[in-house]
Amino acid sequence: LYHQKNGNFESAELNYKKAFEMNKQVDLLDYYYGCFLIEREDKEIGLEYIKRSAENGEHEGIELYENMQKSM
Repeated sequence: LYHQKNGNFESAELNYKKAFEMNKQVDLLDYYYGCFLIEREDKEIGLEYIKRSAENGEHEGIELYENMQKSM
């Protein structure tokens, strides 16, 4: 998130991928990566990660996914 917030998107992408490779449950990883992809204009894949977050019961993911579905 640090790199994303500072506009260093290459480092952000690399760190997200490393987090997914760790094969550990990381709270809100799908949610934040989905938001990152949407911010980077990859809305279709970003929405899939938001959906996964919602399916995992993460409140942030549920809320955003429902709002995105309403606006489509």
